[in-house]
Amino acid sequence: MRELTVDGEAMSAVEGQCPDGVIVNLLDMQVGPQRAAFDSYQAAFRANEREPNLAHAAELVRAWNVLADVTGLART
Repeated sequence: MRELTVDGEAMSAVEGQCPDGVIVNLLDMQVGPQRAAFDSYQAAFRANEREPNLAHAAELVRAWNVLADVTGLART
């Protein structure tokens, strides 16, 4: 990855990957709470991508915060 990349959108343009694809590679071998939290985040991300609205955005933030708590990533 390049050091100048600051967000998932820029990274996907540079690397040709979707941002959640990078996280799934990290969690692929894990099971339990990490995998469940990622699956929830991925579902919320896709729902918000398909139909952007306030309810989907709120669920996406909630799912990210759960994933962040489980994996030690930064919360939004």
